[in-house]
Amino acid sequence: MPLDARAFWVAAPGRGEIRTEPIAPPASGEVLVRTLFSGISRGTESLVFRGRVPPSEFERMRAPFQGGRFPAPVKYGYASVGEVEEGPPELKGRVVFTLYPHQTRYVVPVTAVHLLPANTPPNRAVLAANLETAINGVWDARPLVGDRVSIIGAGAVGCMTAWLVSRMPGCEVELVDKNPAREVVATASQEDVDVIGVSLLSGAHMALFPRIIDLMKEQEIFGEHLLLGGGVIPDEDVEELKQMGVDEIMGQDTPPDAIVDLVRSMVAERGVR
Repeated sequence: MPLDARAFWVAAPGRGEIRTEPIAPPASGEVLVRTLFSGISRGTESLVFRGRVPPSEFERMRAPFQGGRFPAPVKYGYASVGEVEEGPPELKGRVVFTLYPHQTRYVVPVTAVHLLPANTPPNRAVLAANLETAINGVWDARPLVGDRVSIIGAGAVGCMTAWLVSRMPGCEVELVDKNPAREVVATASQEDVDVIGVSLLSGAHMALFPRIIDLMKEQEIFGEHLLLGGGVIPDEDVEELKQMGVDEIMGQDTPPDAIVDLVRSMVAERGVR
């Protein structure tokens, strides 16, 4: 009996909708996958959503299991992680990655799914598509042992590229971004620091700290590094910032020696990462 699935479609440039679609039971050599997580490519899928894919790139940018055609209506995406519900016995119940759009269930050939290693969290596995892009970038750039490499853009792909290149013997890697929140996280990631400290005088703390926290979570360093704040921050905002995940706020009148002592004690209490 056919099953129903819900899928995200770009119905028209700038307008999306959830559609119900029937899916047939898997045939021999196919699997039925129930989606656990799907990832959105901020760059590519923003272009698709806004209907800005150039006609010259319609075929090149076509996703493996894309529905519809550019500019719209189109079902687009390529970062899906799910559990195999039906299929060969050796795959049933296993968690897999598939280059599939945003849909609650789908049927694909067995050859289209990739088993996740047992110790890989499914939510992290949606980054496999980004990692593939980073690997291709490293291959194309062909960095050599001992090179100095500058990577511009500290988004997901930029951070992964920096991580890959930093594993090459003797390479000195610089990861830069004009976005101040990304710059903070980029520096923390590449320098392997214990503490991220942000001092603000602009009054933008309620906007900037959540962005820094989101980026730390994206790079999976939230909770591993202490996040401290200082500068001109009203008392009424301190508790809310701490609830967000900021470990401590130090006012602008905090003596330097007190800041040093506090950081040392917090790092010692946190212990070796």
